[in-house]
Amino acid sequence: MATVVTATGCCPTCGQALPEADPGARDELTLMRAACVVMRIQPTWDDHVSERDAARLLNRSPQTLRNRRGLDCPLPFRKRGGRIEYALSALCGWGEDEKSAA
Repeated sequence: MATVVTATGCCPTCGQALPEADPGARDELTLMRAACVVMRIQPTWDDHVSERDAARLLNRSPQTLRNRRGLDCPLPFRKRGGRIEYALSALCGWGEDEKSAA
């Protein structure tokens, strides 16, 4: 049986180094990446996903993310080509932020 070994610190497609997250978020980030595979969501090489895919991962509506951006405390995001993208590492901590805000 062949064993597949993948480097955790580089992109599986191009081999470029990925930005390092803090060790505490590493387990959550690994789970978030696994959820992307299961849900057939394709993150960018630097672990960003579209607004729609971020909403799917968080089990929320895209409108909820838009409201959060415009109102109280948005998740860190970037605009790329007129589209909003969220980092998987930012999505990992969103559950705790929701609980503390309630």
